[in-house]
Order: sequence, then C-alpha cells, then structure tokens
Amino acid sequence: MSSEAIQDGLEVIIVNWNTSQLLHDCLTSLFRYLPAQLPPNFILHVTVVDNASSDASVAMVGAEFPQVQVKQNSANLGFAAANNIALASGHTSFFLLLNSDTLVLENSLSLLLEFMQQHPDAGVCGPRLLNKDNTLQTYCWKFPYPLLDFLNFLELYRYPYLYNSLLPGCLLQIRSLEPISVDFLSGACLLVRHQAYEQVGGLDSAYFFYNEESDWCYRFRQAGWKIWFVPRAELIHLGGQSSQRVLYSRIIWFHEGYLRFYRKFYSRQALVGHRLAVWAATLPKLLILLLLIVFFETQKRSHRRQLLKAYWEVLWLSPKP
Repeated sequence: MSSEAIQDGLEVIIVNWNTSQLLHDCLTSLFRYLPAQLPPNFILHVTVVDNASSDASVAMVGAEFPQVQVKQNSANLGFAAANNIALASGHTSFFLLLNSDTLVLENSLSLLLEFMQQHPDAGVCGPRLLNKDNTLQTYCWKFPYPLLDFLNFLELYRYPYLYNSLLPGCLLQIRSLEPISVDFLSGACLLVRHQAYEQVGGLDSAYFFYNEESDWCYRFRQAGWKIWFVPRAELIHLGGQSSQRVLYSRIIWFHEGYLRFYRKFYSRQALVGHRLAVWAATLPKLLILLLLIVFFETQKRSHRRQLLKAYWEVLWLSPKP
C-alpha cells in the first residue's frame, strides 16, 4: 500500500484487455460527467491498467486521454491482480473500480460519493446496473451456498419471479428504490473507501476473472464494513465484452472462483454440497450438448464440442491451495 498521505479525492481504476473502443467510450462518458460531480477540492486520478492488449488500447488512451495514467502489464494478469497494481499506489480517499464496458451517466458517481460521505460504516457501495436498452441487470447477490449455486448454474436468475418463488428475498434488490445493505456487488462498478482497503487489503489475485468481488466483499464484511447498493445511482454495463473472447476458458475460471471461495471461507461439508450442486446442474447440460452433437449436423458442432469439453472439465475441478 502507498505510504503517501491520503488526500480527499477519487482514483478511478479501469482494467483493460483488448477493448479499445469500449474503453474509449467509457473514458469519454467518465470525463463528460465526473469532474462536475466531484465535491469541492476533490482531486481526480484515472488509471488504466492494461493486461497486455494486442489492440490499439494503449495508443488510443495516450492520444485521446493524455490525463489518464496507463500501467502496462507484460501479460494478462487477470482482473484482481491488475486492479491491485493501481490500488497499491493510490493515495486518494476513495477508489472506483470500473469496467471498460461501462458508461457513466449524469449524477451516477456523485450519488455514490455522497452516500459514502454520509455513511461512515460503508466500506463499499455500488450503483444499479442497466443494459444498453435501460433494462435492469442482476448486480447484487447473496454469498454462495449450495442451493443458490444450483439455481445460479442453471441461470434461473434470468427469470426473477421464478427465482424469487424458489428462494424468496434473493433478488429483492432488483426492485429496491432505497439503499440497502447487501452481501456483495458486481465488480463492474465498486466505490471503495481507502480506510477500508487499508484494513482489508486488495483483491485476492489467485482469482483470475470471477468471484474476486464476492471474496473481497466477504472480507470487508468480516472486518465490520457494510456493502451498500445505491439504486438511485445508475450506470450502463454492456457486460462480458472481454470474456467473450475466451468463451470456453471463462466457464472454467468461473467455477474455479467458486471453489476458491468455498475453500477459503466455508466448511468441508459446504464444499461437498457445492460440488453436488455443480454436478446436478452440469450433467443435464452435458447430456443436451451430446444429443445436439450426435443428432444435429450444424455449423455449431465445433462450438458445442468446446462447450462439452469445458463443462466436462468443470465436473472434475478440485480446490487449489
């Protein structure tokens, strides 16, 4: 962590991997709205941590956003490790972790900052996330447990009414108009208090791409900090733009993240329950994919084979130390 004195201000951290146009749009929206939203005497730093992009991302930032600091990695270190690089050198009172596939809206960040200043118990807060067409995304969650894992692996969260009928309360956040304390928030946009970060530390870099935010929020809550969802602050999140490039690997990373979370924080019995949930949700997918591969001659056969291979690997994953 930085040894410099903490200054009133905001450090915006954006991790990028081959999303040049999205990054351009994100930074454009950020500078269109953010400076006017900051409290008086607040300093603003914006850092892009680039995970060895092969596109024009770094050159674009240098040419069009000279006020932005760029930290270039020689390899793709993943989301957590890349954010930690900027967090470790930050010396502002607040950090904003922002995905490159987000668009800042008017007053979205000022509402988050105002909330943090008015609620000293808040270690982290985040906004309501919207799709490009302004429909709602699922953006705050309960910590994992086996039955919830099973429903999530079946992607039933896409059907909120059915989901809530099976697990009442799990998606109440989606209808809330007032701030509520939650277990954890989507990592697409997280406003973090520096004081809380100093106490808890950075993201766990052993997570490559998924579940690092649930781990971080769990540790914040263990340390006595609250995680707040602030729905009047809204942000557009296009979603999954980097991970689309590694469609099959992300399935593995997703489940490896769950295993690490269970290994760190839960009992062996809970881990066994999680693995049973994985098998129960994954076996039907494997069967459906196998039937499609055998009986349907389509151009999607190669894609389905890759999915089959990824889900088969998921069944045999084991927790890493």
